[in-house]
Amino acid sequence: MSLQPVPPSAGDLLVTISCPADSECGFLDGPATGSADSSVTITTVLRPPAVDIVVTERVGGAVALRHRTPVEYRPVGTRQTECGGDAEALVLVPAD
Repeated sequence: MSLQPVPPSAGDLLVTISCPADSECGFLDGPATGSADSSVTITTVLRPPAVDIVVTERVGGAVALRHRTPVEYRPVGTRQTECGGDAEALVLVPAD
């Protein structure tokens, strides 16, 4: 997940990817938080249809953006079954 376009103050912001409260996401290491001036990665076993994105100020913790965004997955490799398989997704969150 990354902010697009990357705002000039991105280094002062943190991005957190989490599971919507009404969903089961199967995150192996979530929620995940990272600097807004780079990509934030999270691993899941369930391919949730949406994730919650929260952007906060690094100092003070004020919320700059709260957004639930749909996620579309692209199968990767040969490990595909009726239940799923390896996949990747790229989520771009509008910075404004």
